[in-house]
Amino acid sequence: MQAFHEDDLLDEQILYLKPGTPKLISERDHTTPIKKIPTNMVIIPAGKLTIHYTQGDEFIPYPKDHEGEVISFDSFAMDKYPVTNADFKKFLDATNYQPTDTANFLKHWIHHQIPKGQKNFPVTYISHEDALAYATWAGKRLPTELEWQYAAQTSKANEWPWKQLSRLPVKKPM
Repeated sequence: MQAFHEDDLLDEQILYLKPGTPKLISERDHTTPIKKIPTNMVIIPAGKLTIHYTQGDEFIPYPKDHEGEVISFDSFAMDKYPVTNADFKKFLDATNYQPTDTANFLKHWIHHQIPKGQKNFPVTYISHEDALAYATWAGKRLPTELEWQYAAQTSKANEWPWKQLSRLPVKKPM
Protein backbone atom coordinates (compact mmCIF):
# COMPACT_ATOMS: atom_id res chain seq x y z
CA MET A 1 0.00 0.00 0.00
CA GLN A 2 1.41 3.38 -0.93
CA ALA A 3 0.47 6.93 0.03
CA PHE A 4 1.39 9.72 -2.37
CA HIS A 5 1.22 13.50 -2.29
CA GLU A 6 1.34 14.59 -5.92
CA ASP A 7 4.36 12.62 -7.25
CA ASP A 8 6.10 12.13 -3.89
CA LEU A 9 5.88 8.80 -2.06
CA LEU A 10 5.01 9.60 1.57
CA ASP A 11 4.58 6.14 3.03
CA GLU A 12 4.65 2.52 1.96
CA GLN A 13 3.59 -0.65 3.73
CA ILE A 14 3.31 -4.24 2.56
CA LEU A 15 0.17 -6.00 3.72
CA TYR A 16 -0.62 -9.66 3.27
CA LEU A 17 -4.26 -10.42 2.64
CA LYS A 18 -5.04 -14.11 2.36
CA PRO A 19 -6.70 -14.60 -1.05
CA GLY A 20 -10.22 -15.99 -1.15
CA THR A 21 -11.21 -14.90 2.34
CA PRO A 22 -14.56 -13.15 1.88
CA LYS A 23 -16.28 -11.23 4.64
CA LEU A 24 -19.92 -10.27 5.12
CA ILE A 25 -20.23 -6.61 4.20
CA SER A 26 -23.52 -5.58 5.71
CA GLU A 27 -24.45 -5.02 9.30
CA ARG A 28 -27.78 -5.79 10.91
CA ASP A 29 -30.12 -2.90 10.34
CA HIS A 30 -33.12 -2.32 12.56
CA THR A 31 -36.06 -0.65 10.94
CA THR A 32 -39.14 0.99 12.35
CA PRO A 33 -42.18 -1.28 12.64
CA ILE A 34 -44.29 -1.41 9.50
CA LYS A 35 -47.83 -0.13 9.83
CA LYS A 36 -48.94 -0.62 6.22
CA ILE A 37 -47.44 -2.95 3.63
CA PRO A 38 -46.04 -0.85 0.77
CA THR A 39 -47.15 -1.76 -2.75
CA ASN A 40 -45.23 -4.68 -4.28
CA MET A 41 -43.65 -5.57 -0.95
CA VAL A 42 -44.28 -8.45 1.43
CA ILE A 43 -43.84 -8.68 5.17
CA ILE A 44 -41.27 -11.19 6.31
CA PRO A 45 -42.57 -12.28 9.72
CA ALA A 46 -40.50 -12.05 12.88
CA GLY A 47 -38.59 -15.20 13.72
CA LYS A 48 -35.22 -16.80 14.31
CA LEU A 49 -32.44 -18.08 12.11
CA THR A 50 -29.64 -20.42 13.12
CA ILE A 51 -26.59 -19.55 11.07
CA HIS A 52 -25.40 -22.64 9.24
CA TYR A 53 -23.27 -22.66 6.12
CA THR A 54 -23.17 -25.40 3.52
CA GLN A 55 -21.48 -25.49 0.15
CA GLY A 56 -20.18 -28.09 -2.25
CA ASP A 57 -16.52 -27.15 -2.15
CA GLU A 58 -14.05 -24.74 -0.64
CA PHE A 59 -12.73 -23.32 -3.94
CA ILE A 60 -14.32 -19.98 -3.10
CA PRO A 61 -14.97 -20.17 0.64
CA TYR A 62 -17.97 -18.40 2.12
CA PRO A 63 -17.37 -16.56 5.38
CA LYS A 64 -18.30 -18.77 8.30
CA ASP A 65 -18.65 -15.99 10.85
CA HIS A 66 -21.00 -16.79 13.73
CA GLU A 67 -21.64 -20.44 12.72
CA GLY A 68 -24.38 -21.89 14.96
CA GLU A 69 -25.43 -18.50 16.34
CA VAL A 70 -29.19 -17.94 16.63
CA ILE A 71 -30.35 -14.54 15.42
CA SER A 72 -33.77 -13.07 16.08
CA PHE A 73 -35.44 -10.91 13.46
CA ASP A 74 -38.23 -8.41 13.82
CA SER A 75 -40.64 -8.43 10.91
CA PHE A 76 -39.48 -6.43 7.91
CA ALA A 77 -40.66 -5.65 4.41
CA MET A 78 -38.93 -6.88 1.27
CA ASP A 79 -39.75 -6.29 -2.37
CA LYS A 80 -41.86 -9.09 -3.77
CA TYR A 81 -40.14 -8.92 -7.16
CA PRO A 82 -36.66 -7.92 -8.33
CA VAL A 83 -36.11 -4.34 -9.49
CA THR A 84 -36.77 -4.25 -13.23
CA ASN A 85 -34.95 -2.42 -15.99
CA ALA A 86 -38.00 -0.12 -16.26
CA ASP A 87 -37.86 0.66 -12.51
CA PHE A 88 -34.15 1.44 -12.72
CA LYS A 89 -34.69 3.64 -15.81
CA LYS A 90 -37.26 5.72 -13.84
CA PHE A 91 -34.60 6.20 -11.16
CA LEU A 92 -31.97 7.25 -13.72
CA ASP A 93 -34.35 9.69 -15.43
CA ALA A 94 -35.46 11.22 -12.11
CA THR A 95 -32.00 11.64 -10.60
CA ASN A 96 -29.48 11.80 -13.47
CA TYR A 97 -27.50 9.28 -11.42
CA GLN A 98 -23.93 8.62 -12.56
CA PRO A 99 -22.04 5.64 -11.09
CA THR A 100 -18.53 5.97 -9.74
CA ASP A 101 -17.45 2.86 -11.63
CA THR A 102 -18.76 2.90 -15.20
CA ALA A 103 -16.81 -0.13 -16.48
CA ASN A 104 -19.78 -2.52 -16.80
CA PHE A 105 -22.64 -0.26 -15.76
CA LEU A 106 -25.76 -1.40 -17.67
CA LYS A 107 -23.46 -2.68 -20.40
CA HIS A 108 -26.28 -4.56 -22.15
CA TRP A 109 -28.36 -1.39 -22.62
CA ILE A 110 -28.00 0.22 -26.04
CA HIS A 111 -27.32 3.99 -26.02
CA HIS A 112 -28.67 4.18 -22.43
CA GLN A 113 -31.91 2.48 -23.50
CA ILE A 114 -33.37 -0.81 -22.30
CA PRO A 115 -33.04 -3.56 -24.93
CA LYS A 116 -36.32 -4.26 -26.74
CA GLY A 117 -38.57 -6.63 -24.81
CA GLN A 118 -36.54 -6.40 -21.57
CA LYS A 119 -38.38 -3.66 -19.65
CA ASN A 120 -39.70 -6.14 -17.09
CA PHE A 121 -36.48 -8.16 -16.81
CA PRO A 122 -34.53 -7.78 -13.54
CA VAL A 123 -31.92 -5.04 -13.81
CA THR A 124 -28.38 -6.40 -14.15
CA TYR A 125 -24.89 -4.96 -14.53
CA ILE A 126 -25.18 -2.60 -11.60
CA SER A 127 -22.89 -2.45 -8.57
CA HIS A 128 -23.69 -2.56 -4.87
CA GLU A 129 -23.24 1.23 -4.85
CA ASP A 130 -25.80 1.57 -7.68
CA ALA A 131 -28.28 -0.66 -5.85
CA LEU A 132 -27.86 1.43 -2.67
CA ALA A 133 -28.51 4.63 -4.64
CA TYR A 134 -31.67 3.14 -6.17
CA ALA A 135 -32.94 1.89 -2.79
CA THR A 136 -32.37 5.29 -1.18
CA TRP A 137 -34.22 7.01 -4.04
CA ALA A 138 -37.11 4.53 -3.68
CA GLY A 139 -37.30 5.20 0.09
CA LYS A 140 -36.16 1.67 0.90
CA ARG A 141 -32.96 -0.11 1.88
CA LEU A 142 -31.18 -3.23 0.75
CA PRO A 143 -31.68 -6.33 2.89
CA THR A 144 -28.60 -7.57 4.71
CA GLU A 145 -27.14 -10.96 3.80
CA LEU A 146 -28.70 -12.49 6.93
CA GLU A 147 -32.13 -10.94 6.23
CA TRP A 148 -31.98 -12.29 2.70
CA GLN A 149 -31.08 -15.74 4.04
CA TYR A 150 -33.86 -15.63 6.63
CA ALA A 151 -36.43 -14.53 4.03
CA ALA A 152 -35.35 -17.39 1.74
CA GLN A 153 -35.44 -20.06 4.45
CA THR A 154 -38.60 -18.79 6.16
CA SER A 155 -39.14 -19.28 9.86
CA LYS A 156 -39.33 -23.05 9.18
CA ALA A 157 -35.55 -22.99 8.47
CA ASN A 158 -35.96 -24.68 5.09
CA GLU A 159 -32.59 -25.67 3.71
CA TRP A 160 -33.70 -24.42 0.27
CA PRO A 161 -36.15 -21.54 -0.32
CA TRP A 162 -38.16 -23.56 -2.85
CA LYS A 163 -38.74 -26.47 -0.43
CA GLN A 164 -42.30 -25.36 0.24
CA LEU A 165 -43.00 -25.46 -3.53
CA SER A 166 -42.76 -29.25 -3.46
CA ARG A 167 -45.99 -29.28 -1.43
CA LEU A 168 -47.97 -27.53 -4.15
CA PRO A 169 -50.43 -29.71 -6.08
CA VAL A 170 -49.08 -30.81 -9.43
CA LYS A 171 -51.37 -30.62 -12.44
CA LYS A 172 -51.29 -33.96 -14.22
CA PRO A 173 -51.38 -33.95 -18.04
CA MET A 174 -54.61 -35.27 -19.56
